[in-house]
Amino acid sequence: IMDDEDYYEVNRRFNFYTDVVLPSLWPILLITLAFHQIFVRLVMPHLERWQQHAEMGAMKKSDDDVDDQRHRERMVAARKRQQENHDKVAAEAEPERRRQQAAKLARLRKHPLLLDALRFANSGTDSFANAAVNVLLSFNRLVEDFPYRPTGANIAVDLLIEALHRRQIGPFVPKNLRALARFSAFAQGQHDPAEFLKEVILSLDEAMMEDFLFDVEYTAECVSGCKKSGIRVSAEDCMLVVSSFENSSAMTIEEHVKAGLEANFNSSRFDHSEDCSKREVKKMQAIVRKMPRYLIITPQTFTKVLNASQPDLLRNVIYNDEITIYGRRYEIVSAIHYASLYEGGSGHYESWRKIPDGWSVADEHHVYFLSHVDFREKMLDFCVIAFEAI
Repeated sequence: IMDDEDYYEVNRRFNFYTDVVLPSLWPILLITLAFHQIFVRLVMPHLERWQQHAEMGAMKKSDDDVDDQRHRERMVAARKRQQENHDKVAAEAEPERRRQQAAKLARLRKHPLLLDALRFANSGTDSFANAAVNVLLSFNRLVEDFPYRPTGANIAVDLLIEALHRRQIGPFVPKNLRALARFSAFAQGQHDPAEFLKEVILSLDEAMMEDFLFDVEYTAECVSGCKKSGIRVSAEDCMLVVSSFENSSAMTIEEHVKAGLEANFNSSRFDHSEDCSKREVKKMQAIVRKMPRYLIITPQTFTKVLNASQPDLLRNVIYNDEITIYGRRYEIVSAIHYASLYEGGSGHYESWRKIPDGWSVADEHHVYFLSHVDFREKMLDFCVIAFEAI
């Protein structure tokens, strides 16, 4: 039994909940019911559609994966059929290709510039030609241009291409050639590699030969004062001869080459200018307008008084990987070295090819490596040095 105070307290609390708390909860309940209605009427349909789209996308992706797999299988089958057709066509064309190759070789053998045989080894009297050909094959851009040359258009190009595709001993190794023209002049006992190299260069087609020529402009002034300017000659010699004696002031390859150019151009004189009535030149000037892409120099030999049988070549030459001549930069790519019998050599010409860490040398059927230090010692015996523009 509650007393009056307890009854009063319970009644007060009940009235508080009924009069204060419950009325304040009605708005919250109404808002909750309103949000529920909005969710059911507006959001739920979209959720159902999104779920349907997701299920359809999954089904479509599965179908696409199947289609991709089928497409890949069809592509593989098509490539296989294409390769089979290509192999079949190649097999059918092989006899014709062999026939054309045989006809080409037969045509080369009948060429008036060739001797009876196309093949020769890098030994004995044939080493000069083999070494000269390897110089040409060391020019990378020249070799890259070979595939774009029509077959049969130029005999020298055809022979160089044939030599290029012959088997070699290893990477960076000069070819041990057995095929190239021996031109008619060399059938008479002329076995100089520089002369042979020059003959082959001058036998190339005009576009290739231009890369070996200097572009020089001459200015002539005659005694009567008339002047003919701008006489331009682009067909200068494809090979530069340089000479150096023991008392020469030239030290580097660059100095030797410039001295050789000046000596070569100063010796080229016109008898008279076209506009000169006196027909006598008192002053001549030569200006190098363009250096060739491929620079080939041949050191000129001279003979010691004490030993007339042993030739000497460039003296006091400083070797560099790269040189700059009249503004054009070059790098050395190959050379021809004479292995003198007087120095314990084989008595014939060696083909040298520049490689990253030194030189690869072909001597008869042997190939060996030389470092830069060894090269400095051998420099005196080079009869041909080849550079390519960078």
